[in-house]
Amino acid sequence: MALILEAGGSSYYLATVWTYGRVEIGFQYLRTRPPFTDPIVRQELLRKLNEIPAVQLTSDAIEKRPSIVLTDLASEAGRSRFFQVLEWAVEQVKASVPSSSPS
Repeated sequence: MALILEAGGSSYYLATVWTYGRVEIGFQYLRTRPPFTDPIVRQELLRKLNEIPAVQLTSDAIEKRPSIVLTDLASEAGRSRFFQVLEWAVEQVKASVPSSSPS
């Protein structure tokens, strides 16, 4: 199951949940879409993910498709924090996409 945000005519592949028990973060795809073209924004996303208990993604993850073991998100705290990170990412996209004004 993929978590895809459609905004500004682009698809943002935020995460993919796999049947083998991992959730993949789509940095490799996000890096071609604003605001994630900026490595600083990707680093901030990585920092927020690494604040989740038991999650330890490496610094080079911002160029790849790292994954998190689903059991790391099994606790209420882990799951809640993960969803907060996704909400933050969505807000970053919304802020970077020009709003369409009525003609």
